[in-house]
Amino acid sequence: MTGRVTSRLASLAVAALATAAPVYADCLAFADALSLASSNDPSVRVARANLDNAEAGLQQARSLRRPQLAAFGRTGIGDNGLVDSQIENQIGVRLSQRVIDFGDSSLARKAARSDIAAQENFVLDAKAAAALDAGLSYIAWQEALAQLRATEERVSYFSQQLEAIESLLVQGGATRLEQAEVAAEKASAEAIRFEFEFRRDRAATEVALATGDAGALCDNARLQVSNRASAESPEDLQDLVASAVRQNPGLEALRRTSDGLDASAKRQARERLPIIDVVGIASYASEDFDGGFDLQTRVGVNVSVPILTGSALTARRRQASAQAARARGELAVARRNLQEDIQVTHRRTLLLEAQNARQADVARLKTAQFDAAKIEYEQGLRTLPRLIEIRLELEQASLNSIATEFNLARERLRLAALTGQILQAPNDS
Repeated sequence: MTGRVTSRLASLAVAALATAAPVYADCLAFADALSLASSNDPSVRVARANLDNAEAGLQQARSLRRPQLAAFGRTGIGDNGLVDSQIENQIGVRLSQRVIDFGDSSLARKAARSDIAAQENFVLDAKAAAALDAGLSYIAWQEALAQLRATEERVSYFSQQLEAIESLLVQGGATRLEQAEVAAEKASAEAIRFEFEFRRDRAATEVALATGDAGALCDNARLQVSNRASAESPEDLQDLVASAVRQNPGLEALRRTSDGLDASAKRQARERLPIIDVVGIASYASEDFDGGFDLQTRVGVNVSVPILTGSALTARRRQASAQAARARGELAVARRNLQEDIQVTHRRTLLLEAQNARQADVARLKTAQFDAAKIEYEQGLRTLPRLIEIRLELEQASLNSIATEFNLARERLRLAALTGQILQAPNDS
């Protein structure tokens, strides 16, 4: 039951990201922008480099239990008996194979595998962060575009009103005060339009930089806001939080990092145990520089046990244990923050869903009020200042409705990022 509920909630969170209109080849769709940003962001390349480094670490850890072959050459002088000494020259190869290390190599491999898993999730986390930033910029572009269209309607209305008043002014049917009031509102609307144009262009630039695609964005539709992207009951919310704790890549990366550091701490704790290698040597040796070389072969067992290290082993063990404890603490903090963020985002989404419906109703009522006020003004029952005031109230209601709609889209996008669903394919509904 829990799996079915969390799957449904995740699909709803992702569905809220889809655009209502089909994707056109001549513009960059919302989902495509998220995908491109997740591949183009420099932080993703940094995370991939860290992953490659972790994979090399695993290769190094595996080499501990593999045969080691080395060539050597040496010359030296020393005692050869009780009363004489001589020069000895030797050249050959040394083959060794570790046979017993009391878990040192297995713990090294475990730590390396955990590091790889952590870096893989750091890559996913970097992709999700890049997609979130690009998505927020895309939403900001759509919001500015919608605000710009609302403001352009205001500019158009006051331009028409100013032309009408100037015609009446010649005939004595209007005053210069009325002309000044309408002209001032038109100028104010044009100034606000410039601000929205700047926001639109800035958001478009951010998306272009994030995606590496300077093409046009799709302005033919807005984001869907009708589907609920949040839990519908406290039980569903808890299931959503539990699912996010399991699926969030950033949290999983910290969990894997903690596991790897725990393995490293255990490995450091076993450094005083012996490491046993089987060693075989084949070499040519001679006495003095003018002697002939004879083949020598030797097979033996090499036992290495640290005895006195000046407290270096103790210090490394303490460092490894402290790093593991710190990683566990960071994991606990991140888990708590994630749970808090999801619950706060959930409540904010519910609030915005309710506000969105109310703001749309207010905009419709203000439209009806303005239509009635125009009729009354034409009949001489309402003054021009009052008509302008109602027109400004209508525009403000429209802007409030737009802001609520796109704030809801932002919260749904953040919810998808928190639950690890932001890069899954969105579904229309």
